[in-house]
Formats: sequence, structure tokens, C-alpha cells
Amino acid sequence: MVLTRRGHKARMMITRWLPNEIIIEIVRATPRKADQAALCRVSKLFHSLALPVLNRVVKVRNNTITAFCTALIADPTRADVIRSFTFVDYGRGPRTVSPVDLLFEAMNLMHLLEHLSIDFKFTSYPVSSGLSLLTFPRISSCKFGGRYKLDPTDADIVAHFFTRHPTITRLHIYFALTRISLPNLHSFDGFAPSIPMITAQGLKAARLAWTDGSITADNIFTTLNSLTNPVLPFVSSHTFYTRAYTTVLPSLSMQMPHTTTLEIRLAPILPDNGIINHLTQCLPRLNHLVYLALHCVFPRANQHYVPDPWAIVQTWANHCPTLEACSLFDNTWKKVDGSWLEYPKDDFRDQAGLSVFEIQ
Repeated sequence: MVLTRRGHKARMMITRWLPNEIIIEIVRATPRKADQAALCRVSKLFHSLALPVLNRVVKVRNNTITAFCTALIADPTRADVIRSFTFVDYGRGPRTVSPVDLLFEAMNLMHLLEHLSIDFKFTSYPVSSGLSLLTFPRISSCKFGGRYKLDPTDADIVAHFFTRHPTITRLHIYFALTRISLPNLHSFDGFAPSIPMITAQGLKAARLAWTDGSITADNIFTTLNSLTNPVLPFVSSHTFYTRAYTTVLPSLSMQMPHTTTLEIRLAPILPDNGIINHLTQCLPRLNHLVYLALHCVFPRANQHYVPDPWAIVQTWANHCPTLEACSLFDNTWKKVDGSWLEYPKDDFRDQAGLSVFEIQ
């Protein structure tokens, strides 16, 4: 039998002998969106297999939102595969008028959405009002941010959005809140004063930003303690924009003794002996602490602290016998058979439960 060039090409095509499930896994393993898009153009089969993978996680900017929404509305079946949707305005380049009605018409088609991220820093786009039109039965995580304070009407709309979505378990929100109820909330990332505004039960992790040194930490930790289960592990992360740690750390150690992971993040202040001493003095009261981390949000700032980090870790271990791992600036140690050994920082974050805050 003599094969023509077309026949030989057809015989050698990967799609003739490789199952569709394997092709889909290959597309999923392709890290770059541009490469996944290229695979969509290989053939009709690759287009049908790769497009759902490409659209599973969608991130659009203000200058691409019109094209994306128009295509989605023209073919609503494409919305069925979207699980994560992010809309953000980076504030760079030419400003365009966002077609808000078109945006929410497209978002209303995403019935299987699990993650929603919206940047509110663009004051000219009335995005918050569109939330009143949306319902996502399967949504489990939200990331809202960009503007410190919404006007009362927008704040109420956002609060009602949360009320309609009790399935949310992870919330990252960086603007002032009105009272919200999220009975299944497990992880919160936002401003410390927002804690008294939240009604939840069984909170397992909180990352709080302290931007004002005059905030009364006792009231915040009293509420935070009521949102948690004291018999379960709790991940406590704190970002300090001022030296509020002088009051926050003592209050935390007295009211949240069941904390198992404590992370201190400094931004933009630089580390000094003050934060080391305050943290060391509070450790004896944290008798369930297993993981402890101290570092700067901006990586280069970690290099400004000169003293021997290993000596500090030894001091912490003496003050808190329950410690099993420490991360100090660019160094990470883990206790193995009574000895402290260096190990990867990424492993520390996963084991300490800090990866819960890494919402897309």
C-alpha cells in the first residue's frame, strides 16, 4: 500500500492514537495562556478540547473587556467552563469607557463560577452596582479590593451580594465593610477593623492589615476569638504598616492562645530589635504555636536586618517549646528529631497553612 502525503500525515497525527483525555491533560499542563491559545488553533479537535481549559481561568483588563464579553454573549456555552473570573483595571495606558452593562450580561452567564475577583479602584466604573444582578450558586472565594472606602449605597450592595452567597469560604477584601454575614467563611484577608463587621462561625484563618496605630486591638481580637473554634488550629497573619505591633501582639497572645500559625509581615517599615523583642515576649502565652514567621512584604527589605537569624530562632524555641518550624526573613528552619534544620520556604508556607491566603 502506497500512502500519499496527506494519508501519511493523517496516519501520523497524534489525535489518531492519543486519547482525548490525554490531550486535555497536556493542554492543562501547558503553563502559558498564549501556548494554550496556540493549541486551540491547531485543528478543530484541539479547539474543542483546549478552549474549555483556556477559559477555565479568565483574567480581563479594561481594554479587553469588550471583545471578551461580546464573544461570550455570542456563544453562551463558553461560559459554562469558566470557574474563575477576574476583572481588573491596572490604571495604565489609554483610558476606555468600560461597557458595564455588557460586562454584567456576560458575567450573568457564568452559572458555574467558583472564584470572582474585581478591582474597585477605578472610580469611573460603577462595577459595584452590577453585583446586585448576579448570583453564583457555586462560588466559594471572592477577591475585592482597590478602594479603601465605598460610598454607603455601594457598600450595601456589596453586603447584599455576600448575603446571597453563603457558600463563600474564602474572602479577600480591602475596603471598609458594612456588616456582612458569611456562615461558612473559613479564611479572611482584609483590614483589621473589618473583623467586628463580620458574622461567621468556624473561621480557620485570618490575615489582617493594621494601617492605623490608634486601632484598639483588644476589641478586634475579642470578636475574632468569637468567630473561631478554640479547639481547632488557627492561622493568624498580620501585616503592619505602622508600629501597631506594640499593642497588637500582646493582645493576640492573650486572647488567641489557640493560634497554631503566626505570621508577621512588615510593610513598609523595616525590621528592628523592637519587633523581635515584642514577639519574643509574647511567645510563652502562645502555648499551641507550631509555625512562626517574620518577614517583610517587599523582599529586598529582608536584607536590612543584620543580626544572626539563627540565634533569634534559638531564642524563640526556648520561649515556645511547641514550635516546630520558623521562617525568619530569607531563612527557614524545621525541627527534626530535636535538631533544627534548614528547609524550603515554600514547604513551610504549605505546612503552616499560609497558602490559604493565595487567592488568584
